[in-house]
Amino acid sequence: MKKKKNARPNGETSASASNFSPAIWWTAEQRIETVDDLLKEIPLRSPKAAEQIRVIYAVGANKFQEHELLLDLFPKIEQIYLFEPIPKLVEHLEKATANLDYVRVFPYAITDHEGIADFHITNNLESSSLLELEKHKEVYPWVEKTETVKVDCRKLETVIHEFNLRAPDLLFIDVQGAEYRIISSLNDKLLRSLKLLYTEASTIEFYKGAKNLRDIQELLNDRFYFLGFSAQENRVRNHGNALFMNKSLAYTLPDAPPGQQHE
Repeated sequence: MKKKKNARPNGETSASASNFSPAIWWTAEQRIETVDDLLKEIPLRSPKAAEQIRVIYAVGANKFQEHELLLDLFPKIEQIYLFEPIPKLVEHLEKATANLDYVRVFPYAITDHEGIADFHITNNLESSSLLELEKHKEVYPWVEKTETVKVDCRKLETVIHEFNLRAPDLLFIDVQGAEYRIISSLNDKLLRSLKLLYTEASTIEFYKGAKNLRDIQELLNDRFYFLGFSAQENRVRNHGNALFMNKSLAYTLPDAPPGQQHE
């Protein structure tokens, strides 16, 4: 196969690709039908990118409510790795996926360091985090912390090395304010291989000490295109999900420069 005209050996893109700014797929002002409307745009706007997703990491998997959706959106999935630190949810995931040979469950809180840390459990479980609630308490006053437990924290590269895992094509992060910690700890090799990153994010301090969407954008700007931010729900515009695409996949975007629109 011929190399792409503008491709670099290390997976980085040429100057023409780096200067390209794709159209934003979604903004916080747009109404949503479901919390994952932005994720659903991938196969519609970039089917070539969707077809390249073979390995998915779901960090902060909870009950892995997105399972069927991901199978629909990415038809060539071969492996899914789930990371979840809450013991009762780990047990649920292991039972629910026991007969699925393409799914593995890991009982870790993925973050930027190794060791044991406090994890704050909320009454709905879905808002549980390594971080304490902050503005979240104002937006969702019915959600409250019920207990604090100790969890095993790992860096993603540590787990990959220890269990000889395949590198992720899609990194799906939903860790309630601690997303920046994970993303900032990704090594160069992981960032080069990662095709899509779909992460929960906020434009305000939803959790104490949490970095916001702008911080994540600045962190990823050199290697990834920012494709949009969709609200969590129509009444909450400052908390939702953001989508990033590796710049090496510029050729999969319909509005890419002519020199990028081929493999």
